[in-house]
Amino acid sequence: MHPDVLLIAFKRQEEIPEFLASWDPTGIADRIVVYTCENSISYTVLGSVALSTTKATNVLCFGGGQTVLNECKAGSKDVLFRVVDVSRPNGSGDGVERCSLLQDGLDFENVSLFVV
Repeated sequence: MHPDVLLIAFKRQEEIPEFLASWDPTGIADRIVVYTCENSISYTVLGSVALSTTKATNVLCFGGGQTVLNECKAGSKDVLFRVVDVSRPNGSGDGVERCSLLQDGLDFENVSLFVV
């Protein structure tokens, strides 16, 4: 990754330490800028806050779980989701979680989806 590139994430305050720790093995955790949201915010609302705050029309996802899937389903047709198909350790640490956007049979009428 180019040294000038920063990644951003919107997380609940209580989740930031665990989130950053989950990215430690990648060697890029120090390049992630985390925007803090209230602990009471739902994940679906958190995604909407992120898109409206950044005014993003392009979203690059490195994998992604149920939250990314919900954001994509609810997204505007003006938002282009690009997906890098990566897996990450699952919550229990005994397996891996594949990107939810790449499940067979999903149909995104309101979002263009590209696999990078």
